[in-house]
Amino acid sequence: MDLAAYYIMFHDPFWIMLLSAVLFFPVRQLIWVLY
Repeated sequence: MDLAAYYIMFHDPFWIMLLSAVLFFPVRQLIWVLY
C-alpha cells in the first residue's frame, strides 16, 4: 500500500473519468431496466 501511488491514481483525470464511467454505466442501465 503506497500512499503516493494512491494519490497519483485518485488525482489523475483519466482514472477519475474511468472510475466515473465504470460506476455510471451500471447505474444508468439499472435505471433503464427499472423504468
